[in-house]
Amino acid sequence: IIGSMADNPKELVIEKADELTVECQRIIDECTVDEIRNGAIDILAKVEKAKGNTEKALELLSRFPDWFGCTRYQKAEQLFDKKSSEWWYYLNYNFYMLCDFSINKLLKMIWYDEKSFDEKVKSTLKIAEWLKEILEQTNYEMLYRSLETIYDHIGGQYHFANRDIEGIPYFELALNFAQKLDEFILSDRQIPNTYYKLKIDISTNIGMSVPWGFVKRMIEWYGKGEWYAEL
Repeated sequence: IIGSMADNPKELVIEKADELTVECQRIIDECTVDEIRNGAIDILAKVEKAKGNTEKALELLSRFPDWFGCTRYQKAEQLFDKKSSEWWYYLNYNFYMLCDFSINKLLKMIWYDEKSFDEKVKSTLKIAEWLKEILEQTNYEMLYRSLETIYDHIGGQYHFANRDIEGIPYFELALNFAQKLDEFILSDRQIPNTYYKLKIDISTNIGMSVPWGFVKRMIEWYGKGEWYAEL
């Protein structure tokens, strides 16, 4: 019904508003786990917004700390001596999360604009080109994640536009960068499952219209063409 993601169905939220309010307030009053309590506050704010009480929703969200400087990983980074292995780990992790956040917002700015579909694709590819230039100059492999996200997003947009075949090369590029990211983080503390998760996501998203076996064959076919090589 409602959770941490955006675009919750307003009518359903209002229908369940009383039940959600009681349960969330109980969690806030009795639960001692901050992550769970914060989730309840988030849901309560969405309930109030659905009911038209925007100011109350914003007041509820004011209980959250400011983002930068108050996250546990940012504080963990500050806990260790600079250049220590622990400091580098948290610095990389924070940059990783910041890239995810920034790319998410950039993609929304592009794809919720009034430009044409092809213009949006062009703008998104421009960001990918900038990131690849930075990657080439700095060899900072964490940018693989951002590139994987961008190409996956383009492929998904082609799917939503009922142009699945045109989106397949972008899914392949996304899988390529996902695999590179997994190889990079093998020596880190995170589980290298980006490629596997992305493959499942792609298969789920377009599986209703294009079977994965067909997607794989089309990827291989496109991979032999000059047009694909230019992407």
